[in-house]
Amino acid sequence: PPPPPATTATARRRCATKFPKVFDEKCDMKKVNLDVMSKWVTERLTEMLGFEDEIVISLVINSMSDKGLNPKQLQIDITGFLEKQAPVFIEELWTLLVEAQKNKHGIPQAFLEQKKKQLQSASVQPAVVPPKEIKYLGATTMAPLMPIPSSGPAPDIGASVEQAKAKAAAAAAAAAAAAASQ
Repeated sequence: PPPPPATTATARRRCATKFPKVFDEKCDMKKVNLDVMSKWVTERLTEMLGFEDEIVISLVINSMSDKGLNPKQLQIDITGFLEKQAPVFIEELWTLLVEAQKNKHGIPQAFLEQKKKQLQSASVQPAVVPPKEIKYLGATTMAPLMPIPSSGPAPDIGASVEQAKAKAAAAAAAAAAAAASQ
């Protein structure tokens, strides 16, 4: 008996569509941290659509839970929702999934690098102290920022920055390990 018409139409669409080479790579979803990827899917689809569409988000997340996830079929399935953005989204998703399966925590390296940079920039930014208003001969003026004299030798700022970077890297590693354990 001939296959159902929907299957034939889907097969025709799949043959007519050009897919990126990254879709040829296999992805073992058991090695991927689905919580981290689900969060990314939700944020990215909301950004692309301009609103949070629970149906599309659920479709993609539920597809990721399947053992035999097929990026080509998923792209065809969401094209009705994302239209021309579907290939862009699925290529981004598949690239991240392939990258995540290679990481022992199941998190794409790009996410870990991004978190590491966030932690480093947060810990290295110096506190900005606004200048004080002072009154001088009846007029209000702003006091210039001046270094505070110290009784000892000047601190080694280079060493402080290196220590802050080392702390940020350690914090990023701890955050990644904590995210992986959840």
